Amino acid sequence: VNQLADVTDEISYMSPDIIVFQEMTAAGNIQMDAHPSMVDYSHVINGATSLQIAIYFNDNFVEKVGSASVLSTFTKTQGRYPIVQKFRNKFTLNEFVVIGVHFDSTLDATGESNRADTVTDLISYVETNYSGQRVIIAGDMNTMLSQARWSGGTSELASFITAGYKTDNSDDSLSENQSYLPSNLRLDHMFFKNFNFTGNKSLHNKMLERDASFETTTSDHVPVYSSVVV
Repeated sequence: VNQLADVTDEISYMSPDIIVFQEMTAAGNIQMDAHPSMVDYSHVINGATSLQIAIYFNDNFVEKVGSASVLSTFTKTQGRYPIVQKFRNKFTLNEFVVIGVHFDSTLDATGESNRADTVTDLISYVETNYSGQRVIIAGDMNTMLSQARWSGGTSELASFITAGYKTDNSDDSLSENQSYLPSNLRLDHMFFKNFNFTGNKSLHNKMLERDASFETTTSDHVPVYSSVVV
């Protein structure tokens, strides 16, 4: 209940075009759809019976291009398969792809390997299917930018940088962007491919700046937010 109130308050305040949620239950989607702040939004989900990944989009500004794809061949995500949806900006007519993800959460060598392999698989998938197109990969990646959550070694996300993705840091480094948070809260990220950024694109948590309760009502995850031009 606290999370729903906080999130819908921020949606009303920011009116974002795209929102990616993880661990959404069927009941949670029904609650979101019924909330007054979501009257302009539709959504697609990855079809899981629990812990769904949902991409909500503002019908006033963007529209779907084709149907969503669920990457059920991604077997190292604990059954939380990535969902892919292409959108079109209704005003500029530019198109972009959003991939909602939820990586393996296991804190051992297998989990770390699964997260790294999922990054590799995503990079390959995007190159095969959306080469040269604008792509956003967003969600709960269950590790930090600066280091692997379990071993403390190189981050499982480092391959995104090698492949030319932009991180949620203004300087595209693997240092932690959310420096005001304990390290175990810096687990949710956004990566961008083929976007032209203007100004500061640092994804510091604008939600938390307005409502400190996010730090205590969202378990071990705090939302991140970014503005990009499409």
